[in-house]
Amino acid sequence: MLYWNACPPSHTTTSDRCLYDTNPATINYARCESIISSEARTFGFNISDSDGAKTHWRLSDSSNSTIGDRLSGIIHVQGGDVDQTSDIEVRLEINSSSATDYKNVIYNESATSLSLDYLPSDDDKDICTEIKVMIYFRPQSPVRLLDVLEIRSETMDLWIHDWAWQINNLITHTSHGEYTYEGGKGEDPLHPHNIDSSSTAGVMWGWYGCEGTMKIHSDSGQIILMLVPRYTFIGKRMRPELISVYTVSGDINVAALWAYWPQQPFTHRTNIHSAYGNIVAEIPHGSSTSLASISGNISAYLRPFAALSPDDTSTISTTTPYGNTVLYLFNAGRELLDEMYDPLLSTKSSHYVGTGDLYLRYPFSWFGSMDATVKEGSIVFNASALDEVEEGDVFVKAVRGRGAGSRMEAVVALRGVMDVTLGIWDTDD
Repeated sequence: MLYWNACPPSHTTTSDRCLYDTNPATINYARCESIISSEARTFGFNISDSDGAKTHWRLSDSSNSTIGDRLSGIIHVQGGDVDQTSDIEVRLEINSSSATDYKNVIYNESATSLSLDYLPSDDDKDICTEIKVMIYFRPQSPVRLLDVLEIRSETMDLWIHDWAWQINNLITHTSHGEYTYEGGKGEDPLHPHNIDSSSTAGVMWGWYGCEGTMKIHSDSGQIILMLVPRYTFIGKRMRPELISVYTVSGDINVAALWAYWPQQPFTHRTNIHSAYGNIVAEIPHGSSTSLASISGNISAYLRPFAALSPDDTSTISTTTPYGNTVLYLFNAGRELLDEMYDPLLSTKSSHYVGTGDLYLRYPFSWFGSMDATVKEGSIVFNASALDEVEEGDVFVKAVRGRGAGSRMEAVVALRGVMDVTLGIWDTDD
């Protein structure tokens, strides 16, 4: 089972505001109760055999996911042995409760790919067959470079472990299996620059070191991500570009483990959207952060770091047409502000709720102007050091720091309660 636990806003129990189960994830795929036939094969691939200047390797599983209990399997991707004879070694193991069904697993290989399929007969509905695919990457010094690693499966679970290869583009897809990514942890972490992972219905769980772009998308499964950059890039400057997480109906949980985040400016973009699921996000704020769910709830904890220039602006956006939003904005890191600039002096924020409640907590270091309105409901407003304020039953206009560049607009467009605290909640305590 896979676990991620987020503390509610009123129950801060650790410096990171959350509790995590940091034990490795376990995927318990369905196993056949009785095995009477087996087959094992080993395949070897060398990345120097790739066509053209770019190196690539692909694994595809096209087995029919509608066969249900008849077929199960798992794909493990991990570091291998320095003495293995190929850059990439694949060990295929097939077990079956039938004397002949293992023969229905077919495979084709080329110099840079391996494809699997399962073509069962219809004469026996009680057959159980399981497939185990172990992919081993040979350790190398210096670290090997692979331009594209692509793994796609219709039925099997996918588990990617850590191993010290640099990969420009990691592409994965699981239609109906669960996906676990542990490339961002361990002594020999994986080094992908761009990650594009998707799922149709399974749970997606992982430890991710953020560098380049990260796109994690699912239709109906839950997404659980932990961002741990210093596991992967100790002593190096982090350069995340895009964090994109999307589901149609599954819930999303994304958390940065702050102990491993370097103290530096960040300019990445973050988009976390779900059509009908809930969102819990405790994340670094870069140049833009967008959180949206049509009918789910949003709970967000954003931590800015620093700006290189007083002209650098950033944006924050939350949207819940039919749900509640809770947002906590942290102060920027004090140790960075001696030499750099506070991003909360030039942040543009917009918060929209259609029908639901909006709960906003902005820290002491935020200075600018705000405009909050509720069409039908009420506003609770608390603030410190205001230069201007105008309040009514369903609106508040305030200025905190004349001439400051930040702007915040908050709207409850139909019906609900808005609760805003500006400049009182000190996140450094």
